[in-house]
Amino acid sequence: MAIVASANFFHTYGVIPVLGRPFLPGEEDRSPGAHPVVVLGHAFWQARFGGDLDIVGRVIDVNGRPFEVVGVAPPAFKGPMTVLDVPLYVPIMMQAEIMPGNNLLESRGNNMMNVVGRLR
Repeated sequence: MAIVASANFFHTYGVIPVLGRPFLPGEEDRSPGAHPVVVLGHAFWQARFGGDLDIVGRVIDVNGRPFEVVGVAPPAFKGPMTVLDVPLYVPIMMQAEIMPGNNLLESRGNNMMNVVGRLR
């Protein structure tokens, strides 16, 4: 399971990765399939990679495709799914690579997308 998110997703939640960086607005959210990057959930990073402090910059396989790890989320961050430990966060423009056969960006009547905002 992965969450596809806009480039400002982590900023909206006020989250700073414990390693690396979040997604880059204006770069990783512009072209579908162009930026295969991933931010790892903290529990997934611990369980799958043993908390490897050198994980940022490594390329991992996600659904048979290479994705560069750019960050690791903090341990308490669950995003919009507060009861689950989300393993992976990918830019929304990588949705087709994460969920082949589903075009959430162009499907009308799609109820799988959530919008979160932040008041000033």
